[in-house]
Amino acid sequence: MKNTTLLLTILLLTPACINAQSRVAKPIKQITQQSSISSARDSIDWFQEKARSMDMLTALSSADELKNVPLTDEKREEMLSLLDAAPRPHYSRLTAGDKEILSVFMREELILKEDAPYKYVGTMGLGPCIALGIVAKKEGKVIAAGVTHIDALTQLESLGGYVWRISQGADELDAYLISSGYQRDLAASILEKITRNPDVQKIIKIYADIAGPSSMAISVETGEIFSKIPLPKMLYEEITDQKAKTVMFPSGLRRSSLYNLLEENQK
Repeated sequence: MKNTTLLLTILLLTPACINAQSRVAKPIKQITQQSSISSARDSIDWFQEKARSMDMLTALSSADELKNVPLTDEKREEMLSLLDAAPRPHYSRLTAGDKEILSVFMREELILKEDAPYKYVGTMGLGPCIALGIVAKKEGKVIAAGVTHIDALTQLESLGGYVWRISQGADELDAYLISSGYQRDLAASILEKITRNPDVQKIIKIYADIAGPSSMAISVETGEIFSKIPLPKMLYEEITDQKAKTVMFPSGLRRSSLYNLLEENQK
């Protein structure tokens, strides 16, 4: 029963998430010169066909490969209490202008340092998925900001490396769990992973809005959190058919290919 429920979640909700991330795609010209609209639509068609054909063997084997260890009842209640007690983020309004937001795809992570050529990082399509945004500070000054996009097939153990990397040199971490899908159990499991390290526990503060917006972004200059991002401001690499198909199978977080763009612009 548990595998069947996960199967339906994967096959029915994943296409909607990809559709939200691609329907007004604005590819970064430094990476690709062609529109991603057609390939994204092909990927959506592939997912919908997968849902119609109900390839149980492939999808159920994918669910079995996930291997996220369920929380004990005691730990789950502890994390849900932490989630319920967390204050909601204070969202700022994204003013008009030429701000460009680097957007991560499902199961990708991207961390901007304070000297990065781009100043905003975010994601969209947050329905069943959850964004984990982190602002790292040292003596009150923002030194890094990162976002990752977590779905039902994310191997959550991989969150540890993301949190560890962004926490380097920081004496304060503000972590934001944002989604419009009200996935309490997934949020609880995320909280357990990111607060497991005793050193992180000492400096992290949790904010949560899991019945909130479907898109978000963070400024690495100010640490401000933004919601309801105008989609044309989101910049990301072309969503190819192959890239979309990879999210049908469990995996840990991947480095966003937009790191290449950051490196090119810092040369």
